[in-house]
Amino acid sequence: MLNLSIGVLFLLLAVPTPSAAKQKLIVTHDSNYEPLVYINAQGLPQGYLIDFWKHFGEVNNIDIRFKLGDWQETLDWVRTGQADVHGGLFYTKKRNEYLDFGEPITNLSAAIYIAKGLNWDDIKLFPVGIVAGGYTEHFMQHSWPNHPIRPFPQARDMIKAAVDGDIKAFVADQPIAVFYLRKFKAQGRFLKEKDAYRNTLRVAVADGRNDLRTLVQNGWKRLDAKRLNYIRSKWFLDVTHDRGWALTGILMVAVVMFIGLLCRILGRRYTPPEE
Repeated sequence: MLNLSIGVLFLLLAVPTPSAAKQKLIVTHDSNYEPLVYINAQGLPQGYLIDFWKHFGEVNNIDIRFKLGDWQETLDWVRTGQADVHGGLFYTKKRNEYLDFGEPITNLSAAIYIAKGLNWDDIKLFPVGIVAGGYTEHFMQHSWPNHPIRPFPQARDMIKAAVDGDIKAFVADQPIAVFYLRKFKAQGRFLKEKDAYRNTLRVAVADGRNDLRTLVQNGWKRLDAKRLNYIRSKWFLDVTHDRGWALTGILMVAVVMFIGLLCRILGRRYTPPEE
């Protein structure tokens, strides 16, 4: 009987046990925050922050799942545990009451955009578009508390309303504003009137979730700086610089280089006649 028990024990030890399941992390963000986050034509999440968190998952062997929605929903999901991590947002005292802010991701500048031909004095009685629950709402409430505002669920909705003539001004992060104005073919119709703020996007988890906070902190150390720079340049280059001017510059450089090369070739082949 003893020998049988020992034999069974050896058999159990010999059977390979399944490896530990890959850890999952649900990252949430606004679904219309191009070029940082959006849903492409195939229904898949795409953008700067999507690539950023995919890289985080790859280097840390973590299965990253994305949960995208309206801005206020993303805050509620983290607060109630329906999402583990907010993919990137600005610090405010109000948010800090229920969120634990962590590592910086990138800096963003924002501005107040006003319909061409108007200025700040012209729109004193007109509401300024902001994203409900977003930092733009926090900015207007603290900088111009008496100015009327009009909230929108997402930045895309806000800028589309401006292009359609429903509002005459809005506050937005500059990469997002430039992206959507270009997308709606409205470049030049809204001009930057005032710099609003410059802030840092940070990771955030629900207050008290020290396990998630530690997981993100430890994983941050494995991120590759070169890869992160590539991801940023991939998504921000065409937003911070007008594409038309960029292409013109590239073509001009190419023409100059071609002419210079042609002159060198002709100069080598041409021999002046002897007198």
